[in-house]
Amino acid sequence: MKRITTQLTYLSFLILSGNLLAEPITSEEFKPYKVEVSSVAAMFEHMKKHGLSDQNDYQFHGGSSWKISWTYQTKVRRSRCYLKKLKVRVKATHKTPELSAPLKNAVMQETWDNYNQALLKHQNKHIELAVASATTIEKEIKNIKKPKNCDEFGPLVNDIYENILLENKTKNQRLDAKTDLGRKDGATFDSFIHGEE
Repeated sequence: MKRITTQLTYLSFLILSGNLLAEPITSEEFKPYKVEVSSVAAMFEHMKKHGLSDQNDYQFHGGSSWKISWTYQTKVRRSRCYLKKLKVRVKATHKTPELSAPLKNAVMQETWDNYNQALLKHQNKHIELAVASATTIEKEIKNIKKPKNCDEFGPLVNDIYENILLENKTKNQRLDAKTDLGRKDGATFDSFIHGEE
């Protein structure tokens, strides 16, 4: 099993004045944890111990989280507040299992490799949803009608973020329901573990 963390915090894009729609600035960080390969039971215990758990202590072998952040500058012109610059960023962090050494059994190694690739592929679907949300945030911020006071701009941006956050959460839940938390994408190691014990 694996975990998907739907952590949407803020997002950042670079937008200058004009109608240019920029792509989100995206960065990824990989934080693997070692899995002992002395036995299948040891592998399973390491994944259980060093993997991820949710608020209900449900265990997952791996997962991804992301943060969306933004910064912007405004300026007053003709008694209106205008957006001058906007940066939106998505930072993704992947925590996945990594073998402490190659497996001696070639079939087991191939099974492991396929599992890991499927896990990352599934997690990337969640990151794609985060990037899409970032793009929407950027577009919506650009479309804010010019308020009279720049102090009104921040609350309008926060409202946009909160609405898109709710939409993103729903989309991630649908993805996990459709894929059975990635199992239908091949991100399951349980059959291998239990089959080899």
